[in-house]
Amino acid sequence: MSISKRIKDQIEALDVNRNMKDLMLDILEAQSRGSKKAYDKKIQEYLDKQNKKGGEA
Repeated sequence: MSISKRIKDQIEALDVNRNMKDLMLDILEAQSRGSKKAYDKKIQEYLDKQNKKGGEA
């Protein structure tokens, strides 16, 4: 089993919200491709989602 598959399985088992799991998986994917730009974009998208969610509450 590959390292990324094991990490993905561990992330899925975490007791965190779906957006956080998606962010972690996106970061893992971006890092595996060596793309810092994609990594930064995913973080910004996550923060934007959190800000929208906070504004709606």
